[in-house]
Amino acid sequence: LAFGPEHPYGHTVFGSMADLDAASLGDTHDFFTTWYAPGNAVLTLVGDVTAEDGFAAAERYFGGLPARGVPQRHRVDPLPPHSGVPRRVTSAPVPADQLYLQWRTPAQGSRLYDAVDIALTILGGSETSRLYRRLVRTDGLCSAAGASSIPLAWGNSIGLAFARPLDGVSLADAAAALTETVEH
Repeated sequence: LAFGPEHPYGHTVFGSMADLDAASLGDTHDFFTTWYAPGNAVLTLVGDVTAEDGFAAAERYFGGLPARGVPQRHRVDPLPPHSGVPRRVTSAPVPADQLYLQWRTPAQGSRLYDAVDIALTILGGSETSRLYRRLVRTDGLCSAAGASSIPLAWGNSIGLAFARPLDGVSLADAAAALTETVEH
């Protein structure tokens, strides 16, 4: 619901199985040749290695790879806030109901994203957070509650809050408490 079907995040980022099944060996080769190249990669060395040994190993294993230009990425403009309250109810044989609130937020790497990330961490990032204290400890409505951000690089990221109502607690009651806590 956060992104329409025309947006890069409006569908599975890897493509559909139909797209993958339709890809030829040439398509796959072109994709990897374009996107998996030294100029479009980051090498991270972790462990008991000196800088000199790390650079020597990188040169030994990767030095022979030809340099290629970094492919141009298409710019994705941020989407405006939602108008109205888009809603979807999904049913499946799961052990417990769960409720999510979701927002489009600024893209990762911006000061606004950092501010939203901090606010969501305060709101629901741990068992000492406002959401957990209210919905789980104080009101006893939920077995779990929290909030976090999902950093995305293109246009917008996602912020979310969730609650898992206890048996016998309606989704409507959990939603009301969750929404009230988020709003305050």
